[in-house]
Amino acid sequence: PATSSKSAPPVVAMVASPCSILRCNHFAKIQGHCLAHYRSILVQHPNSPTFDTTRPNISSSYDDAITSPSRTSNDAKKLKLKNRNRKCRTDSCVSYARSGGYCTRHGGGRKCKVDGCGTASQTGGFCRLHGGGSRCRIAHCDQFARIRGLCLHHNRVTPDDNKSTTSSHDDQNHV
Repeated sequence: PATSSKSAPPVVAMVASPCSILRCNHFAKIQGHCLAHYRSILVQHPNSPTFDTTRPNISSSYDDAITSPSRTSNDAKKLKLKNRNRKCRTDSCVSYARSGGYCTRHGGGRKCKVDGCGTASQTGGFCRLHGGGSRCRIAHCDQFARIRGLCLHHNRVTPDDNKSTTSSHDDQNHV
């Protein structure tokens, strides 16, 4: 009689490749670019998201835009100005700017309402340290909401368990 031996599932080797933009330390996600650089190329050239693989730092649509007679230099200036204004003013930062021209990591965005606190505000106008941020919607749980209004603990609970948790909530170990 033939015996079936269960073997372990095949191991898939994941190879992480860096973004093809010079001096970018992020991993490539789409067409050899990190998400930020892929997004910036799409913002600049929304009608042609194909890239020239022989020149990894410039998209083929970018070359077409520069050499195309239909695009005036005034249009190109507006495009560059719009894109530049959306990026953080800090050198080598590719995050989008909040208020003041900087991303939240570099000082942009709304600040906590508590005097002397320079942390970015959450829901309610305060940072998490001073009571801002939305809380888990499960009764008696004071953890921060992460996904669909639930904390990480309650998000992992199955839908059947979630219903019983809202009524009894006898698992207080995570709080």
